[in-house]
Amino acid sequence: MSQYNENFRKNGVILVKNLIDKKLTNDLSYCIENLYQKHIKTSIPDKPMMVCWRHQKNGKKSIFPLSLLSDFKLIIKNTKILNILKRITKSNFLQLFETIVFKKPPNSIDKFVWHNDVSFFPLDPPNHISVWIALDECNKETGKLEFAKKSHFDLYNDEPVNLKGDKSHSSYFSKNIKNYKIFSPNMYPGDALFFSGYTWHSSKPNKSKKKSRKGLCLRFLTQKSSYKPLTGRSASFEKQILMSNKKELLEKYFPIFY
Repeated sequence: MSQYNENFRKNGVILVKNLIDKKLTNDLSYCIENLYQKHIKTSIPDKPMMVCWRHQKNGKKSIFPLSLLSDFKLIIKNTKILNILKRITKSNFLQLFETIVFKKPPNSIDKFVWHNDVSFFPLDPPNHISVWIALDECNKETGKLEFAKKSHFDLYNDEPVNLKGDKSHSSYFSKNIKNYKIFSPNMYPGDALFFSGYTWHSSKPNKSKKKSRKGLCLRFLTQKSSYKPLTGRSASFEKQILMSNKKELLEKYFPIFY
């Protein structure tokens, strides 16, 4: 565990092999595939939710109550996830604010360019950590994730890089990525990546002719945060904040684990 702490502090990202056992991984994958077979749903539930994203041209996302992911509680209770999060964040606060599935079907040309997540979220402060759990094999063919090691230390105007509303957002990352060493591990179902919201990352297209690539991403705030609107940026969870007519992230929608 101490190795996780040091690597995360140093690089802003760590790979944890076999975080979830084979049976639970298979059960999660099966449940999520069934959700993707349902009609597109965009209504916002009055409870914690999850987003199922389709990464393809003109792909759409579906929104479901998190309770439909029947094994979600087992991820929290039967794995080391909370223990690892507490150790590497050194925080006494952990609140789930987004649960999202990224699915890249075979022959998907869709990719993510270099970015960091804090630049997209209408939160103040935006400090958070993501856990990206592989549900399918993730390799060069199916579209690996890439991370710029130590990029979470980068400064922009003497502050951690948070380009909210900045039109030069994408060009800043593409211009400066050459300054970093890239970490891009192969992943097998059940492996997980833990990374800072400030860590730069991207992902490649799925070039496989037959294989999909699914990943379940859980995003946790590591300190109490409030809503701060962003021009030209939006996130599905923002609608739940607005439903309450408050700026706070209510536990009704965003579970607090400690």
